[in-house]
This record gives sequence, structure tokens and C-alpha cells, in this order.
Amino acid sequence: MKTILQGPPDPAAPLAPIWRRLAWFFGLALLAAMAAILAAYAMKAVLTL
Repeated sequence: MKTILQGPPDPAAPLAPIWRRLAWFFGLALLAAMAAILAAYAMKAVLTL
């Protein structure tokens, strides 16, 4: 069976460029905020019925 989980990266491996790590951080933060806003509007819509 094929292994689908990876182990931790090698400590000697070089890090990704800072701009790429920051882009991932801000992209995930933006998606999380959008999900929270969507959930809030959905709950507000359900509660006002």
C-alpha cells in the first residue's frame, strides 16, 4: 500500500523563500476570515427566519 503521509522535513533542508511563506500565511488567514464571515452570515440568515 502506498504511504500518503510524509515525515517531518530534514532539519538541514533549506527553507522556502520568505515571500512564499508569507504568501501562504496571509492566504490561509484570508480564507479563515472569509469562512468565519460566511458562517456568521449563514447563522444570521437562519436565526432571522
